[in-house]
Amino acid sequence: MKRTRHQMEELQIRGRVRVLGPLLLALGILLACGAVLAARQTLDRRSAVLAEHISATEEDRRLAAAAVRSDTAEPLTEAALLQLSRQVGMINRDWSDLLESLVPQTDDVRLLSVDVDPFAGAVRLSGVGDSAERANAYSALLEERAVVGDVRLQSLEPSGARMAFEVTARWTD
Repeated sequence: MKRTRHQMEELQIRGRVRVLGPLLLALGILLACGAVLAARQTLDRRSAVLAEHISATEEDRRLAAAAVRSDTAEPLTEAALLQLSRQVGMINRDWSDLLESLVPQTDDVRLLSVDVDPFAGAVRLSGVGDSAERANAYSALLEERAVVGDVRLQSLEPSGARMAFEVTARWTD
């Protein structure tokens, strides 16, 4: 069976089409993917620039709002400044010195609670001692240490084998 020239050319064309078709399809898909990738990179760059612009705009708005608030804030009155000064002074008191001065020297007196009101400068202590004399001696010791003043033994009551007491004082910074 002899093939004619026309049939041979037809077979050659079909063979080329079979090979060229998938190659052209792959090339088209590759070009389309490249275009999509390039578009996405462009959009990512634009998004980053837009995000920076939005961030800068928000920061400018915050600064402008803060400037408006500071411009419209009323100056503090003398009484408000005095109150603020007192509050800062209370916070900045020497707390460690106060607490060290409240610690009993011996084990015959034990503190159960310490209540400090820094704004009023009031100190209230409750504890137990071996005897009424020890509770009185502790009160005298607080006065001697001079961190608190106006020390007063408010109560003295027997508590089992020990003596419960309560002392008030003024913090003399």
